[in-house]
Amino acid sequence: MSAAYWRSQSVAAIAEALASVPADADDKAKLKAISAAYPFGERRMYPYKIWLDCVAQHFGKVKKASERKAAIKIAAYEQATGKKFPRRDA
Repeated sequence: MSAAYWRSQSVAAIAEALASVPADADDKAKLKAISAAYPFGERRMYPYKIWLDCVAQHFGKVKKASERKAAIKIAAYEQATGKKFPRRDA
């Protein structure tokens, strides 16, 4: 099955779990409900990876691929040179 299938199933399960939690619930209660709603049986392999990605996206903890690659390049530069990476916004 494709990533789109696993992702759509994950998003639907997360939405259903959040509907059962009060709107003013804290993130810990939301995460507990989401965790209990895992729809794919055993928590391993590709479906679980997609599930974790969807959960992280819900909580806003996933960066875009380009941001992750940039962070890796910056860390490599800083480790190789021993200097902080020069930033435009600083």
